[in-house]
Amino acid sequence: MTSNIQRWLQLRDVFTAWGEASAKNGTPPPSNEELWAAARRPPQPLVPEQINPERLAELREAFNDGRQPTRIDLQAVADLVTRRGHHAYVEQTGGNTATIYAGRQIPDRYGEPRWSAAAGRAGSRRPAGPGRSPTPASSTSDPTATTPGACRCPPTPRPRWSPT
Repeated sequence: MTSNIQRWLQLRDVFTAWGEASAKNGTPPPSNEELWAAARRPPQPLVPEQINPERLAELREAFNDGRQPTRIDLQAVADLVTRRGHHAYVEQTGGNTATIYAGRQIPDRYGEPRWSAAAGRAGSRRPAGPGRSPTPASSTSDPTATTPGACRCPPTPRPRWSPT
């Protein structure tokens, strides 16, 4: 990875952190000019003086990612569901993703146990351990009355520009 690519990724991380701080402080989002000016700060600006709409869109996206995070703590959700008197647990399903299973397990038309509700594709701080892995609904099976339709995954991110 070239140093410019690393610097661009670091700049995006800074903008994401800026978005997080902005959300916590309740400050309004910066204008396009303010975003661009922040990207041009020394020691070595990565963007030209004139605003480039594609690069600006990436910086805005990084800021908004921090301001409006797309990840939730499924273990916290499972704890809240459990406090309400329902069974819930989180299973790490690989690739930095997790699935929450909640409600009752009911056999499907083939006799396989299925959860009343399942939702996934989010992070969890506590991995599943021994004895915490009941058989979840298969992601390849058809939905049944006990396994509502498939969760819609977020769209695949568009390729990112990086300086070379």
